[in-house]
Amino acid sequence: MRPNAKGKAALPHLDISGLRPGHLEIYEHRIGPGYMGFKTGIIFLQLSDGSVKAWDVPVKNGHVAMPEFHWWRPTYVCEQFGPDNPNGLVTTSTVLSCKDPDISDWWKSHWRWAASGKSIQGMVDDLEPAKGTVEGEYFVVGKRR
Repeated sequence: MRPNAKGKAALPHLDISGLRPGHLEIYEHRIGPGYMGFKTGIIFLQLSDGSVKAWDVPVKNGHVAMPEFHWWRPTYVCEQFGPDNPNGLVTTSTVLSCKDPDISDWWKSHWRWAASGKSIQGMVDDLEPAKGTVEGEYFVVGKRR
């Protein structure tokens, strides 16, 4: 069974028109108790080719919560999460990481993901692709292609 037109129109539409290549946006999109006060959010990253990547992550106060190996168990709120793109290009091999100065070198080496969503060290979970579709300037949460 598929939702009718009214059901599809009721799906949350997140405005992503402000995204630019290399720009990362964080949206809290589900309200609920979450785990230890964390909410579910989506981070969006626009690649240099114009495509948009979207992942579900725990968030708190507008920041990405880093996993204690698994995303469902956040352990640290990263205030500076984003792409490492010194040359300005952002591709699926660009690294996403937490750049907070107070985290240990061990976590710095493990909290790193390729913009494809794959964990670089493999010690922590991959980024979980958000369920939804980009339609023009909006990401429709929960819509399948």
